[in-house]
Amino acid sequence: MDVNKLQPILNKESILKTANAKELGQDPQVVLQRYQKYALTHVPLGDTTKQLKNLERVVAENKTCAIGTIVGPYGYGKTSTAVHLWNELRETHVLAVPPFLWVNLQELIDAVYHWVRFEFKLGPAKYIKELEMLHDRYAESGLERLPDSIDREAALELLERGLLNLEMRPDDVVQFYSDVAGLVLKAGYRGLAVFTDELQVTVADYKPSRDQFFNDLFQIVKDTIDRPGKWAIIMSMDDGTEGIIAQMRNDLLQRMQRSALYFRVKDVY
Repeated sequence: MDVNKLQPILNKESILKTANAKELGQDPQVVLQRYQKYALTHVPLGDTTKQLKNLERVVAENKTCAIGTIVGPYGYGKTSTAVHLWNELRETHVLAVPPFLWVNLQELIDAVYHWVRFEFKLGPAKYIKELEMLHDRYAESGLERLPDSIDREAALELLERGLLNLEMRPDDVVQFYSDVAGLVLKAGYRGLAVFTDELQVTVADYKPSRDQFFNDLFQIVKDTIDRPGKWAIIMSMDDGTEGIIAQMRNDLLQRMQRSALYFRVKDVY
C-alpha cells in the first residue's frame, strides 16, 4: 500500500482534537462522545489486531506492567490508532483512559483520576468514594511539599479549580496508577490502560523544563516496566520527538523500544 497516496485520508487525524487533562475532568461525557464517534467511523488502514492482542494480553493477563509507544510522522494516524485501540480495549472491559495531552506530572494523575471516576459513575459507582480518598491522599502529600508561606486552604481551593500544580514526583505517578489499577480490578475490570498523545507537545511545554521532562519520563518508564500489576501506559509520539529522545536520552528510548507494545504506524500500513 502506498501511504503517500493516502495522505489526504491519513490527515483526518488532524481533525480529531486530542483532549487535554482538564477536559477529562470537566467534560468527560463530551470527550467520550467525540472519541467514540471517531472510533466508530474509523477506517483502519492496516491490521492492528496484533497490537490490540498484545495490549490486551499485557494489561489483562500478564502479571507485570508495561510501557507502550505508537510512533509515526505527523498525519500518519497515531491519534486515530490510539483512539481505535482505546475503544477496542474498552469493549473488552479494560478500563482504558482515552488519549490526552499532559505538560506536568500533576496532569498525569488528575486525568486518570477524573476518567476512572467518570467510568465508575457509569457502572460500579460504589467505588467512587474509595477512589476520591485515594486521590485526596496524593493531593495531601503534594500539599505537604509546598512552602509554609503558602496558605493551605487557599492552596486547596486553587487545586480543586485546577489552578495549582503540585510538585508531584515520578514515583507518585507510578504508585498512583498501581493503586488505581488495584481498585479498578476490585471494581470488576480486567485492568487499566492509560493512553497519552502528542508527546512532542509535552516536550515543548513541560514544566519546569525539558531536561526535567526527560528525567521524569525516564523514571516513570524505568519504574513501570516489569512492575507487578495489571496496567500499562501507551504514549504516541512523532518521529521528530523520537529523534530528540534518541539524542538526549538514548537509554530511555532503548527501554521503550524493548517493549512488545512499541510499534510504528507506517509498519502497520
